[in-house]
Amino acid sequence: MREKMKTLPIPVTILVAVGVMVGFVCILTGLGSLIGLIPNLDKASPYMGQMLCEILLSIYGAGLICFFGQTDILKSKGEGWLKSIYIAGFFVGYIFYDFVAQLFVQAMQPEHELQPFVSVAVFTITMLLVGFAEEIVFRGVILNLFLDRFPNTKGGIVAAIIADGICFGGLHLINLLSGANPVSVIVQVITAGFMGATFAALYVRTRNIWVCMLAHGLIDFATLFWGTLYQGTDLVGGINNISWINLIAIPVFLVPILILLRKSKLQEAVKIAGGETVDSAETDALPVAIVSLIMGIASIVSGCVGYFIGLGVVGLLGSILSLRYKKEGNKLAQAARIVSIVGIVVNVIGIILMVAVELPMVGSMDMEDVMQQFQELQNMQ
Repeated sequence: MREKMKTLPIPVTILVAVGVMVGFVCILTGLGSLIGLIPNLDKASPYMGQMLCEILLSIYGAGLICFFGQTDILKSKGEGWLKSIYIAGFFVGYIFYDFVAQLFVQAMQPEHELQPFVSVAVFTITMLLVGFAEEIVFRGVILNLFLDRFPNTKGGIVAAIIADGICFGGLHLINLLSGANPVSVIVQVITAGFMGATFAALYVRTRNIWVCMLAHGLIDFATLFWGTLYQGTDLVGGINNISWINLIAIPVFLVPILILLRKSKLQEAVKIAGGETVDSAETDALPVAIVSLIMGIASIVSGCVGYFIGLGVVGLLGSILSLRYKKEGNKLAQAARIVSIVGIVVNVIGIILMVAVELPMVGSMDMEDVMQQFQELQNMQ
């Protein structure tokens, strides 16, 4: 089937992608509503219904992979796990930043208690399933449909990424059916489109769908775990908090897209798509070591608050990768590894101090204003 799809006109390929999206929406709304009618389903956990819905969406995505003959996507490790996670450095930093921010907010409001273990477990599994389901459908199926059919050129790959981002953003129009504010939904569609394009760029660079799934699931978990597991935030209420100011998140996603798809790496992506083997280990050793050293230094400088512990993690991963490329005489990578470890330690100490010493001092502040500002920050993603 995959070879047949490559012969279809591009407009037909786009229509097929739209059909895949429609199927996704039908399962999300139709079967999701039926699942909600199961008696006592949410008795053990309020997220049980959503978890079952994500399981169905995952099965739908896996079925599409088989139908379109794209099962090799699930087998491919692409650039390998270490390099793929390093390439996904933006997402690594974003996950740690969001998680630490959520931790600080919970420390400022200790009156909110964590929900029972079963709810935490079900919520965690659900978030990972969201990453699996959405990535297998939008990057595994739809993006690869575009990559297979669009011209194998730099322009063709960029066009495929843009088209995939539009599809992912458009999916969020479904929130209009839940009664959410139309303006909030439009802003969410735009920001989600850029986020989808960022994931698409990551997949094109790594050819490792599993890294995309893991990054997606962990971002959702880090962003939602405090509001969901401590406050029980309502979905529609959260969407309605989104406003035009949230469009400031666009540069947050645009920067990694431009970095991931810079000219040299985009040309490599064209070669890989054409079946060529690209060995950039020797040439990458020095630049990776330099970037890792910069990340490590930045993590030390910003370590007083702990928000940027992810920079140290990325620096450490990069230093290990650089040493794999060139073990002998790679003193810069060795220095980057030491500096990155120090940066991680400094950030951990900063987090402990913030939670144990500094945060109790905010008790006299107007927490309603603090929470409002934090909510606006979270909605920018």
